[in-house]
Amino acid sequence: PLINFDLKAQVNLEDWQNFMPKTYIHKAEGNANISVKFNHKFKRINNLSIHDFDNAQLLGEATFSNIFLQLKADNVALSNLSGEISVDNQAINAKRLEGIIKENHFTLKGRIENIFPYIVDSTETLKIIAYLDVPHFNMESFLQNESETTKQDNNSLLTFPQQIYFDLAFSADKVSYHNFQAQKTIGRTIFNGKKMTLKDFEINTFNGKVKVNSSLTQRENEQFDINCQATLENIDISQLFYAFDNFKQNQLTNKNIRGIANSNIDFKAIMQNNIKLLENSIQSSININIKNGELLHFKPLESLSKFVALDELQNIKFATLNTTIQISDRKITIPTIDIKNNVLNLTLYGSQTFDNEIDYHISLYLSELLSKKLKNKKQQNEDFGDVVEENSNKLRLNIMAIGTLDNPKFRLDKQTSKKGFQERIKEQNDIIRQEIQNKTENDKKEDIFSNQELNNSNKKQKELELDEDW
Repeated sequence: PLINFDLKAQVNLEDWQNFMPKTYIHKAEGNANISVKFNHKFKRINNLSIHDFDNAQLLGEATFSNIFLQLKADNVALSNLSGEISVDNQAINAKRLEGIIKENHFTLKGRIENIFPYIVDSTETLKIIAYLDVPHFNMESFLQNESETTKQDNNSLLTFPQQIYFDLAFSADKVSYHNFQAQKTIGRTIFNGKKMTLKDFEINTFNGKVKVNSSLTQRENEQFDINCQATLENIDISQLFYAFDNFKQNQLTNKNIRGIANSNIDFKAIMQNNIKLLENSIQSSININIKNGELLHFKPLESLSKFVALDELQNIKFATLNTTIQISDRKITIPTIDIKNNVLNLTLYGSQTFDNEIDYHISLYLSELLSKKLKNKKQQNEDFGDVVEENSNKLRLNIMAIGTLDNPKFRLDKQTSKKGFQERIKEQNDIIRQEIQNKTENDKKEDIFSNQELNNSNKKQKELELDEDW
């Protein structure tokens, strides 16, 4: 048989919906002008399949105005949809579609391929290539669930449709979510059934720019692998903390920290299909540079007021800070870094768990500590006694901070002090040994004797005595 027809219609979708299966369209409203041409000669009339339409000629155009469309009762609805589409055999081309989805206006251009085989055959793959522009993307309204029933449905889990491929480029003039605000967002999302990739994502926010490349890959056990690389350029740290609700903690907030950050972040984790991260799986390396930093009224530092006047600890400023933070096994590890600030220059390293348990080691020069404004002279004498050393500018005070961020406890770090003292002796021995090699045999005897005397003298040096805890 040869089938050839030409259809032209002015359609009210609400009336026309009565002819459509409920499994395809739940609700439709609005008007459309439709023009369709179909021409095909079939090789058989029995047991027809979608592949019998492979060589069919199907051409058409449709213009829409004020369309409301909802495919299923619990699906997101499209409203105020207007524009023009065309049909070219197995593909639908959207020349320009404008509408609203969950209070977000959008403009869409693109192409949907293999749509008719996909509708009738579950093994076929739908291919979508499109460009989406949103003047203002309100994530809060977009992510809001449709009903209280949906909110209470714990079975709403993340799954990837296996028979869909899409390549979507997007842009937005403005993005907002709670306290988060951003401008000029661009990027590209690619999905191939088991993996979603975010490529070349850029967003202007916090007075700087964020660049991201990431992927979300579904595992066989319905968990997901997250892999993300991000670059932060000239980010205002205070705005960052404010936008993300201080990362759900109240020890260090946007009111306590200031500065401009540049950072490279490498993040990996496993996510369950209920959108929760497995904390033990989180692995991250964060290279960070902070300029013009300030710590304001940071309570954990107030425990040091025994040594430095409290008013100085309430506003600590530092020009630059460079470090690489590692996250693994629910622990945040900070390597040895030098922090030069307006109160006390110090060296810091240590770790902090996800439960806010801390183990930090702080080293600072005693001479600098003694020169600061202490609470009173009497307390200075009680704490340190009379310390006299020719090279006092090289004598360090090593402190460790343990406990929690809410209740830190400071004590003398005896192990680090002992290690540093031994390293100084070894350094002196290495220097003297090198000098001995450059001298004559006669001079060597005198130098060796001097070396032994120096070692004995070093061993007899008095160590700094402090209370175990304060």
